[in-house]
Amino acid sequence: MKKTDDFLINRMVWKAESYHLPTKSSLYFKDLPSDLQLDLKALVDQTNSGPPVLFFTKPTKEWTLICTRQVIFNSNLTTTHIDISDIASMIATDWETGNHDNNECHQLTVTNKEGNRYILHADKGTDLFALWNILLMTKRILAE
Repeated sequence: MKKTDDFLINRMVWKAESYHLPTKSSLYFKDLPSDLQLDLKALVDQTNSGPPVLFFTKPTKEWTLICTRQVIFNSNLTTTHIDISDIASMIATDWETGNHDNNECHQLTVTNKEGNRYILHADKGTDLFALWNILLMTKRILAE
């Protein structure tokens, strides 16, 4: 069964609320300043990505934008996107190096089904885990 964008948006918002979003660094796309929305929309092919829903950033200005079918992210050097349904695994980047201080985690390493690895960004702590769990939930819904 194909999930509609409206259904996916509803689920993402529900999950975001369970993490007490929005915060100062994690916002609903619809609540972003209009100039930032326009800049982000220029990077989004909504035909493939679906509507943008959640925007995560951190003090160093890297950001991640979750759409209903893709996640788009910027490392201050490049902007990349991957289909959420192509995500094979995710782990807090710090955990890979042995640091398990959840309050300091601010990067998520995502591996796609082809084995390519990407770094997604959010503010440290709860914002990162909200990003992780929203992507995990969306991936599972899209796989049903």
